[in-house]
Amino acid sequence: MMANLYMAISCICVALSAAFARYLSADINTTTLVVLRFALPAILLWWIACLQPRINFHIKDKKSVLLRSIFVLLSQSAFIYSIIHSTLLTATLLFMTSPLFTPILSRLIYRRKYSKTTWGCLILGFIGVPVTLNINSGILHWATIIGLGAGFFNACSQLYFHKLSQHNNNMTINLYSYTLTALFSLIPTTLFPKLLSFSVSGLNSPKTWLILLAISMLGISNQVFRSKAYHRIKQATYLAPMMYIAVIASATIGWFIFNEQLGLRNILGSIIIISSIIIMLFTQSNPNKRQLA
Repeated sequence: MMANLYMAISCICVALSAAFARYLSADINTTTLVVLRFALPAILLWWIACLQPRINFHIKDKKSVLLRSIFVLLSQSAFIYSIIHSTLLTATLLFMTSPLFTPILSRLIYRRKYSKTTWGCLILGFIGVPVTLNINSGILHWATIIGLGAGFFNACSQLYFHKLSQHNNNMTINLYSYTLTALFSLIPTTLFPKLLSFSVSGLNSPKTWLILLAISMLGISNQVFRSKAYHRIKQATYLAPMMYIAVIASATIGWFIFNEQLGLRNILGSIIIISSIIIMLFTQSNPNKRQLA
């Protein structure tokens, strides 16, 4: 019961964070939003860490931390781009397609074997993507490709997070991940200052900073509550249906706040994708392996 509650809170945090990012996109540019999305949580986590005298700052497998930070940056940057250039439902749904990529990555990297049912669910899930999007200008739309990229890179980051969580505590992992990701996010502004320059005009409002602080707290809360949920169960697949509360919450917020309309194809495609992922997670050939979304 508590595991389901924690996962529900985690998913709502994802949806609210996406909604706030969509709201701020009218005032500050994407580059600024991405940098602050990681810099502020990093500062908060270091402040919290300094207040805990017994925290272990040592982390094992530094290479995995580095790679996870890169994939988190790519995933969240693509997610924010998708939020701005499509609906909240579409952006969140594409972001949550990460379980569709996990078996493919596990097969390529770790040579894990999966059943025919799993591969069938993967095909069905990817069929649901164009059904959901209902793109009039063609399937190869930039918002679609980048949105799927968010799901792909999220799957990559979760594979490394699962590996790191075996030998490190979550506080240490998030502390270094947020810090490295914040530093990496500054690279484009250093290399391409004319193309990706900061826009500070939207940062003069106290409301903007409050929303940025809320996004930071929601990001940290998402990690904390999701970790609590996974620690209370034996198999992560038990929480698979709860993961997609984020999609429902995003659709509701998009309709109520941003006046985004839902069509029959949006609903049908969402059902196809979510159902295929849930069935896949429950029928994997090796149920002891956690596939995190």
